[in-house]
Amino acid sequence: MPLLSGTTIALYTDGLAELPGSDVTRTTTDLAGHLDAADGHDLERLIDRLVRHTAPTGRHTDDIAVLLLRASRLRDGSA
Repeated sequence: MPLLSGTTIALYTDGLAELPGSDVTRTTTDLAGHLDAADGHDLERLIDRLVRHTAPTGRHTDDIAVLLLRASRLRDGSA
């Protein structure tokens, strides 16, 4: 599927969004907002920010895995 250059795809396990005592829809919407606001930022730093935002105390109740992929143009200018 063709993607616009700069599009970021986020794949993550439920440990990033399902927090005890919180609404998973709100948490997922909040994560999407952080991804949208961070367009163009370094992906490693963005992952760190997402994990810290989800569990600012550093206490995770579940394992967390995050993979961010950013689409870019090929060097010859092709899509």
